[in-house]
Amino acid sequence: MDKGPHVPSKPPAHIMDAFKALEAGNANEFQQKAALDWLLREVCHTYDLSYRPGDSLATMFAEGRRSVGLEIVTMLKVNTTQIRQIEEKLNAKV
Repeated sequence: MDKGPHVPSKPPAHIMDAFKALEAGNANEFQQKAALDWLLREVCHTYDLSYRPGDSLATMFAEGRRSVGLEIVTMLKVNTTQIRQIEEKLNAKV
């Protein structure tokens, strides 16, 4: 049953612990990956369809959540070497 995109996610205890460790700066590799995966899948619903038939407000809300996830995925996938090269060229022209 679709609870609607406005209903907060309920993380299990190990995910809450992972986020606390992440904030403290001492999350291990498993905790880092678990927190990011849970955020992208369960909070942002990045890989789900945003459309809610008959409810344009719920669709917009879901798309807002999903857009945050897509921004994170983009940052993870972008070639930062190319970005740095472009930034260096732009800074050299100033």
